[in-house]
Amino acid sequence: MSGLSPVYLKINRRQPMTTRCLRFWASVVAGADVYLVCDWDEATAAEWVPPELSYRELVPTSDRASAAVHGKVPPRWRKVGAAQMTTADHATANGIGQYWSIDGDDTMFVHDPAGVRAKMIDVEAVMSERDLSAASLDFYHTYIDHWCFGVACFRSDVDYFGLLAAVDPREAGRHFADDARWNAPWGTRDPSGRFGRDRVVVNMNLDWLFTYMRDVGTLRAASFYFDDVYFLHAGLELFPVFDQFGYTMRGLYHWKDGALWEDPVRENVIRI
Repeated sequence: MSGLSPVYLKINRRQPMTTRCLRFWASVVAGADVYLVCDWDEATAAEWVPPELSYRELVPTSDRASAAVHGKVPPRWRKVGAAQMTTADHATANGIGQYWSIDGDDTMFVHDPAGVRAKMIDVEAVMSERDLSAASLDFYHTYIDHWCFGVACFRSDVDYFGLLAAVDPREAGRHFADDARWNAPWGTRDPSGRFGRDRVVVNMNLDWLFTYMRDVGTLRAASFYFDDVYFLHAGLELFPVFDQFGYTMRGLYHWKDGALWEDPVRENVIRI
């Protein structure tokens, strides 16, 4: 065994980068229990999943997860939110105490896979030492203080469904309302930044609800980065480089000595 906790690779895209990213993750997670979170059949999976990626089973979106995000996020974020909650649902049902939830179809580290696996195991140890329930790679935290599901590790020591059920997304929206970093970067469908009659904020995805739970103290969550490691978020790489509040966001990341490229990493991000 690799010493790595079980890994959920969430996949949805049907693009060449899907197979390339999964090929990288296959090298990282070799020997661990791997689950593919997707609504594909085996034939579709065989078309996009490289043969070297061994997995235990395909895990479709659960009804419980779909119900949990309904009314919490606007329609355009329901499917991805349900996939994220499906990992928690499956892990709890199968007695998995700690696990990784990774966007497997558009992420990869440009680094030695064995080194990445070792750092992931270090994250698991740090979470135990600091009594953290959730830890996330610094996708956006440095830029907009945003906790993200992209590459995240969880401990099953809290009821994530109970925590989510207790969140009022409108209150969460008010929590972020005065933060220009919340209001400006993401597109909205009307000047109020809200969606239709339910008045759920348009850009309120599940990541932001977990950020809110972190902020108000109901979830013990933190962000981390791997020092002197390059990381590719291919989903972001599909778009031009863009500036936000003096920072330059790119699809390619490099953290080193407390900086993400030339921008200082927030002090509360854990260096691994």
